[in-house]
Amino acid sequence: MERTGYASGDFACSMYWVVFGQFLMFFYTDVAGLPIAAVSTLLLVTRFWDTINDPIMGLVADRTQTRHGKYRPWLIWMIGPMIISGVLVFTIPDGSENFKLVYAFVTYSVVGMVYTAINLPYAALMGVMSPSPSERTTLATFRYIGSFTGNFVPQLSILALVAFIGGGNKQFGYVGAMTVYGVMAGLLFYFAFKATRERVQPVKEKRKSSVRSDMGYLFRNKPWLIIAVAGALSLVAMSIKNAIAIYYFTYYVGDQGLVSSFLAVGTASAMVGIVLTKKIIRFFGDKRRAYIFVNLFISLGYAVFYFAGPESIALLFAMQVFAMFFSGLMMPLMFSMYADTADYGEWKFQRRTTGLIFASGTSALKLGMTLGGAFCGWILAFFGYIPNVEQSAESLSSMVDLMSWIPALFALAATGVLILYPLDATKEQIITKELSERRLNS
Repeated sequence: MERTGYASGDFACSMYWVVFGQFLMFFYTDVAGLPIAAVSTLLLVTRFWDTINDPIMGLVADRTQTRHGKYRPWLIWMIGPMIISGVLVFTIPDGSENFKLVYAFVTYSVVGMVYTAINLPYAALMGVMSPSPSERTTLATFRYIGSFTGNFVPQLSILALVAFIGGGNKQFGYVGAMTVYGVMAGLLFYFAFKATRERVQPVKEKRKSSVRSDMGYLFRNKPWLIIAVAGALSLVAMSIKNAIAIYYFTYYVGDQGLVSSFLAVGTASAMVGIVLTKKIIRFFGDKRRAYIFVNLFISLGYAVFYFAGPESIALLFAMQVFAMFFSGLMMPLMFSMYADTADYGEWKFQRRTTGLIFASGTSALKLGMTLGGAFCGWILAFFGYIPNVEQSAESLSSMVDLMSWIPALFALAATGVLILYPLDATKEQIITKELSERRLNS
């Protein structure tokens, strides 16, 4: 029950946030009528701020003290703000272009901060539910089964829901859809709060910690630095591909209706990868080698999209299945390894900062999403994208590049960084054993 409860939290996160990652830019440009270059800059600025407030939230969560623990209470405290802020993002009132841009900037900034305040404590919760690296891998697997299952909901339903609720008014349709997703997410977060427990207590410290010292420990934590950089590069690749998909199918393939099934097939494939995470780790010997090869295969899958024409539907779907299978493996590996770097930090520096570790890791991922999404929009703008018209050859070519070799290069760069990761299975066992002994003697 507890594993299922934990998974329900990421079901909620993904069901809610995938709308912003995969459909918001299209909503801003093709529904709200905002210029794509301005939207890209807006996304860059707001998401960059989001990467800054993640570590702040991590420090706050680490210092939260309640009878329910440090992290669990945030799952219910932020339900109301999450629902309201998500609806407001899509409630763009009539006005000048500048007014709409300011409104979009403010509301998207707020929803990002609210999402951080619920998602970051949720992510950090895994680090204190169990001291076992193996159990954390299991929790991460359950988490991302929940995550990718959550992806299905908007991917399969949002366009139909917008049409049904909106009745021709697309903006009203998006508002209604976000209301539905927000309420569902709130119920799931409440279940996650009720079903989970915090068990890992850090060794009692002889001196009081400070924000400055905690940040110092973070940036001296080499395993964390490597995972953060690799994760950011991976998310640049993934966010480019997620952002371009609806444009690619609408204008290059010529059938917007295919995007829902394309994304859903990828999600289903990713779920298979998640379920097989432990077996893949055993096959490669440890998490480090598994993560390296996962990124190599993702890069290969992305690159093949370059050779698919608009009529090559079978090839497009086959490569989506291939790339997303390995993308499914990537996320539980990454967050399981973040939990291991929290152990490393406590072992090395005698100070456990689980919230800050996960917050700063999530911040690095959001930085990747920020750069990827903005980069996608700027490239489209540079090559002359105009919404709701037939695209030029240059615009269509840029969509192909953004779907294929550009994200492939970022995934390949992540592979190179991961070669430097120092924690293997033997080292993890040593750290776990020594920390257990310290806790018994503290």
